Amino acid sequence: MLQHPILLRAFRASLVTPLAVLVVFVTACGPAPHRPVPTDTVIPATTGTPEITAIVATIGTPGTTNTPATSTPQVTATPKPPTTTPTSTATPASTSTPTQTATSTPSPTQAVLDYTWTRVGLTGTNLTSMSLLPGGGNTVLVGGPKGVWTGSYNYTQWISHTVKLGGQAVDATIASPQMLYVVSHTGCASGLPITDLRSTDGGKTWQEMPGLNAIAIVAASGTEAYAATCSDVQRTNDAGATWTKLPNLHVPNYDPTSMAVSPDGKMIFVASISEGGTGRILRSTDGGNSATEITPKVAEGQDFVLPANLTFVPGSEGRPQEGGLYMTSYQGIWFLPEESNDWKLLNRPLSVGGDRADYNWLTTLFVDTAYSPDYNKPGAIIYTARAKPGDKGLTNLGTFRSIDGGQTWATLGKGLEGKAVNSIVLAPHDPAAKPGMVETLLAATNDGVWAIPLPPSFR
Repeated sequence: MLQHPILLRAFRASLVTPLAVLVVFVTACGPAPHRPVPTDTVIPATTGTPEITAIVATIGTPGTTNTPATSTPQVTATPKPPTTTPTSTATPASTSTPTQTATSTPSPTQAVLDYTWTRVGLTGTNLTSMSLLPGGGNTVLVGGPKGVWTGSYNYTQWISHTVKLGGQAVDATIASPQMLYVVSHTGCASGLPITDLRSTDGGKTWQEMPGLNAIAIVAASGTEAYAATCSDVQRTNDAGATWTKLPNLHVPNYDPTSMAVSPDGKMIFVASISEGGTGRILRSTDGGNSATEITPKVAEGQDFVLPANLTFVPGSEGRPQEGGLYMTSYQGIWFLPEESNDWKLLNRPLSVGGDRADYNWLTTLFVDTAYSPDYNKPGAIIYTARAKPGDKGLTNLGTFRSIDGGQTWATLGKGLEGKAVNSIVLAPHDPAAKPGMVETLLAATNDGVWAIPLPPSFR
């Protein structure tokens, strides 16, 4: 599951460059693997969808409320909307592109769940990604431009790891208690160095992975992982010691932005974008040896644009229909059921105050299908956050939760006003810290880590 779980780690890292329009979503969500949209990317205008209005803005480094001292002059432009998806010079192994299946989209609720976010560590630290130990573990890895930390029960104590970072965006991935990956970059278009590191001893020591140039890594197991680089997708079967290119997962003239991988490593999803922002989605069912294009169709005259925050959730026993790929894009939140080609475009939450006039970024995505008798969940629970871009970065417009497949949403608690939420994970709660709680919702922000303990009675 890509939580990276990350968005948009893809967009959190974008930097302003002279005479360029910047497009900024987490990590984090980041699993969450995500890379910045190239600095010469513009947002295509869309027509025919009243609830979506194209917005072009020059944005500083997302995830921070202050304009960096090195910010370049702002430039705003209105690009021409592309009418067709750019033609690539080669076509990946592919079947027909599926058509979109839209769900009903009633007006989202604006209820506010009675929770309050509280700060649990790393005050004042800009965190661009957060990764939860797979398999229900309670270890969390967070990273940002100033460092990498791990935390566990009760998520108030954070261990700093000595790593050499050089970029504004950090993608941190925990594959097992001992296997950690950290990449640091400032976007492929910047031309600045990319740092790719791995640790096989839980962060005590780190080794460089020279020549990889990855901007995101997603792990399938302690030894198998996939990397989105500036030009391709690569796989390792020996915990990052060596990497092999997977040419069938690359679309010519498109750059990988996000990935998701099934727990067994056989099913891989890769989202890529062109310089104009149009998106393409590939799926492999054999570990990347072959691939099929599954880009969703949108309304006539529009393009599918800016995919990010991919996360794969396997169907649970008794609820197989909830398993599949969840994804955010410029158009909203998408769901592709397992072994299906029919996308569902889910409703996206209203921002605080019900503003739907301007597009707001979906900066992270987490989907919970972990059920238990103690926590009576009605189905897949979708968590996301929205932020509005401005000349000083992103301004948080709320965190949200949907319990009905994205049809309606509730604002999830108070206390994060003004914080840019870059990643969300749902971790096991420490019963000794606050008895009666079963899970802890964690948010990595531009001002440290925040949490909400969740009670056993779902509400």
